[in-house]
Amino acid sequence: MIQRCVIVQRDDKGYGLTVSGDNPVYVQSVKAEGAAARCGVQEGDKILKVNGTLVTNRNHIDVVKLIKCKSKYFC
Repeated sequence: MIQRCVIVQRDDKGYGLTVSGDNPVYVQSVKAEGAAARCGVQEGDKILKVNGTLVTNRNHIDVVKLIKCKSKYFC
């Protein structure tokens, strides 16, 4: 498995992705031309950290809450 970290900075339309799953949470879809697509995020990518917090053992709801927090990026 190749591990990489990208920082997705929210734009005026959000992050441009949806997530699914629990423990771990994966990227379900990526909007073309969205913030996530511009950073190279792909469907099926596993989300390892959000705002510096390790989320590999977190459930879907917890990860979404972290993504929606006031911070402007996740990794």
